[in-house]
Amino acid sequence: ATNAGKAPSLTCPSNRNVVDLYTASSASNGNKQLTKPAALLTADEVSLAGSGRSTASEGSAYHANSFLRSGSTFWLLSPSSRNSNGVALEFALNSYGYLINNDVTIARAVRPAISLTSGTTVVSGSGTATDPWIVNAP
Repeated sequence: ATNAGKAPSLTCPSNRNVVDLYTASSASNGNKQLTKPAALLTADEVSLAGSGRSTASEGSAYHANSFLRSGSTFWLLSPSSRNSNGVALEFALNSYGYLINNDVTIARAVRPAISLTSGTTVVSGSGTATDPWIVNAP
């Protein structure tokens, strides 16, 4: 997770034996139950995409210019911690583009994401609902 003093990463630590059991029907492992695989972004992915903690060293432009900034707060996939009452806290991205953590009982939006194969290119489109991206996977 993206905590103070830790760098974001897209790889799992080598000391964990993590297996994604929720996989697409064409996968070679997992439950093969997903026909349209999508997930929430992780705190690490959001940090690498230009958002992060609200710190003076990063500056407000760092967050304000993130393409993920949507004007509303939405949940991320990464757990954060527990509060003093034992309630789970989950990372979210707030409307200003900052990573925050919130009590999981708070109603928030979700923003699903998909991963594209390396080398995928945009053939046409602007990425809007009326002009979606058309991509070409290798």
